[in-house]
Amino acid sequence: MKKRNLELLKNSVRINSTFPNEGKLAGFIKDWVKKNVDCKIETQEVDKGRINLIFTKGSDKKTILLSGHLDTVPVVEGWKTDPFKPVVKDGKLYGLGAWDMKAGLYIVLKCLRDFQPKNITLKVALSVDEENYSIGVHKLIDSGFCNDVDFIMVPEPGFVHGEHGIAIGRSGRATFVVEIKGASAHGSFPELGVNAIEQAAIFINLIKGIKLSESEDLGSSILFPRLINSEAKGFSVPDICTVEIDSKLIFPDKPEKILSKLRKEAKRLYQSKKISFMPKIYFKKRPTPFCSPYQIDKNNMFVKACKRAVKETTGKSILFYRNSVADECVFAERLNVPVVTIGPDGGNAHQADEYVEVISLEKVVTTYLTILRNLDTILTPTKYGRS
Repeated sequence: MKKRNLELLKNSVRINSTFPNEGKLAGFIKDWVKKNVDCKIETQEVDKGRINLIFTKGSDKKTILLSGHLDTVPVVEGWKTDPFKPVVKDGKLYGLGAWDMKAGLYIVLKCLRDFQPKNITLKVALSVDEENYSIGVHKLIDSGFCNDVDFIMVPEPGFVHGEHGIAIGRSGRATFVVEIKGASAHGSFPELGVNAIEQAAIFINLIKGIKLSESEDLGSSILFPRLINSEAKGFSVPDICTVEIDSKLIFPDKPEKILSKLRKEAKRLYQSKKISFMPKIYFKKRPTPFCSPYQIDKNNMFVKACKRAVKETTGKSILFYRNSVADECVFAERLNVPVVTIGPDGGNAHQADEYVEVISLEKVVTTYLTILRNLDTILTPTKYGRS
């Protein structure tokens, strides 16, 4: 097997960047870029000790953004090796975040170093908190850094399709809190009260019948109870029950639309006297909005450019939709620009013994450079009427 220089990736894996501790990795990458790349370097404070890194190369009006996240999930039990000591075995590099997504950071940084734009601007944004609340990418967008971006690529794991896959859409997610009232009564005479848990059961059964969007690619939107909490004081009927409803949302179901449906169905239950009190329903509190689903037209010119490059590098290309949420959802909704995910082969994301396939990693670097160079040729100033 050809020996490859993987020190950039290995050194990033050695640094613990479990959210919210991305600061040391950000410092390492900033220093690496200073030494290896001629570009504009900026930092953006998100929280104490937490920064987004943003780099700019070129100065034309058509702008491509490569995005990645600095954080990883925490270490879980079951690792056969030290998750912070990268090990290469049988063509796989093992370590926490090796696939999700320090391999992606490697891809982005290699492109930042090796791509020399002539007709476009290349921007790179490496943000914090993707594995948590996406605070970093919201801060990035709020700053205006992305206002001129025309197209976004993210080298997150390709999962089922690996290096051949081009994710052109994702599902969304939202969590709803339902407060259901009852009426307390002595436990010896429960019929004199209204048991809030029994009322909650009626509501939970209701959600199975709510009409949701369906898709050939992603199945259907899903609602399911993820938490129920109620307790009476003493020997009494409980008078309050809180239920959390989680969801997977496919386009065009958005969090606000589902909230409206839940409230409408709750009102119908109350008016039909199937429950005794009108429930209070709202989004579970979090520092950023929940992620909406998105999908891109398969005939979009940027998607076509990606498809050609992936096929050229790997032998085939597959357009698909990812059944999960990520920063891409935030970009797509807030910027209304096409966002694709193309990542390397690997395994065990968010699990013990996470790894990335080394050969695939290098193929995806080639794929990204091919896309960038092709777009740099296609997106000429003359074509877009600029002088």
